[in-house]
Amino acid sequence: SKNSLLNSFGISKMLHPSIAILLSIPLLLASYKAHRIFKLISLLSPIIAACVLFFLPFREIFYFNKIEIIIDGQYINKLISFSLIFVLLCGNLFALSTSRKQELILGNCYIGLAILCVLAGDFITLIISLEMMALISTGIIYTSDSENNTKTAANYFITHFISGSLIVAGSALLINKNYSFTSLLEALSSGTNSSHIYLILIGLVINVAA
Repeated sequence: SKNSLLNSFGISKMLHPSIAILLSIPLLLASYKAHRIFKLISLLSPIIAACVLFFLPFREIFYFNKIEIIIDGQYINKLISFSLIFVLLCGNLFALSTSRKQELILGNCYIGLAILCVLAGDFITLIISLEMMALISTGIIYTSDSENNTKTAANYFITHFISGSLIVAGSALLINKNYSFTSLLEALSSGTNSSHIYLILIGLVINVAA
């Protein structure tokens, strides 16, 4: 199978579609004034990410001390990720046609982090990707042509800062109680009825609503 073939080379754990997209950012910045190279990188990164996603294992787990990092490659997650990559490709084509290179770079950052969030099976990856997406979204709003872009960006940043603080506080309490990161669904299914669960849920609801 494709996973056993990748495992035989010892590279399956190195594969993640977000890496292919996020690594394109410094290349796009370096080739900002070289339009042909910039265009080539913009079109190739989503294609490479789609290929990497196709070979992504169903589930991959990494351990760093007490922190458990999980890549959840279920079919529904892959389907959503493929949809995001398609949106990225269309967005890059539109940005290139209108010479909006700044928005293109920020869009690549956002989609790369969104895929990281979709494929996350653990708290720490979810938190990092959500908060980084909030920062990138603030940048996208700020660089838009809207008249109130500065005020809108500031309000968006403050809202996500509050939601992120709630998620981090809840996660810190979770670590202090369980000594490790565990799945939110596992915590809920176990009948846990503690303040840290409510803090995380409230933070996630605010984050999504914003």
